[in-house]
Amino acid sequence: MARAHQHCLDTLLFQTAAAALQALALDPRSLGGQLGMVGVLHTWPRDLASHPHVHSLVPSGALAPEGLHWLSPRSAAWLVPVRALSTLFRGTCKAALTPAGLCDLVSPQVWHKDWVTHCQPAGTGTAVLPSFAPYLSRLALTTNRLEMLEDGPVTFRVKKHAGAGWKRLTRPAEACIHRFLQHVLPRGCITVRYSGVLSPSRRQVLPQISTLLAACLSNAPAPERIPLRNRQQTRPAPAQERCCRTCGGPLVFFVRLAPHPREPP
Repeated sequence: MARAHQHCLDTLLFQTAAAALQALALDPRSLGGQLGMVGVLHTWPRDLASHPHVHSLVPSGALAPEGLHWLSPRSAAWLVPVRALSTLFRGTCKAALTPAGLCDLVSPQVWHKDWVTHCQPAGTGTAVLPSFAPYLSRLALTTNRLEMLEDGPVTFRVKKHAGAGWKRLTRPAEACIHRFLQHVLPRGCITVRYSGVLSPSRRQVLPQISTLLAACLSNAPAPERIPLRNRQQTRPAPAQERCCRTCGGPLVFFVRLAPHPREPP
């Protein structure tokens, strides 16, 4: 179904992914503002099978509804609830396929399975954009991954699913050509889309967002530094001896267990 209606499905992927993210970000329990997103369409996994999906690059924060200040996430480990995003993305996809007349072509079991959306912090923009940029024009199979072409069979390298390293796949020439051509997008299909506060219609807001971000960074409290002389003179106070509530014996300290950072709900 995805190959037969590739142009429509690829467009719906962009729209539903952006809609699900924005719906959760506008919730006051999450961020309470509007996100900005850069979406990139990919149609292949590591073994070059057909697997259309969208990678979304999202700034860590949102613009408040009144547009006067920048809203930072509650935790540096996550931006929106991941499990809620998976459920919302599934429902948004089903709602988008119904008016397009494609919902009946999908097996009913698909809507009863748990969908998985992968979200993780990617770092600062200066570190993410250089690694994100090559995916905009990268081919499904590059020349340096082709190793052998003799009497029909083609051998090429693919990345392993678990762990580091590569493995070799040998397929007939027709099968290899089929794997490659199924990732050639139809004419007019857009592979990069900007949405939210990063959409082309909101370009006049970008200077204001840059000003708000600069103000957030300047108002961030700097870590207090203790002079070396005072650091040497300051000694920790002796710990008060603690006793067991049951037997009354002294408690022996082994190690302090630090709390785990809050995970996405």
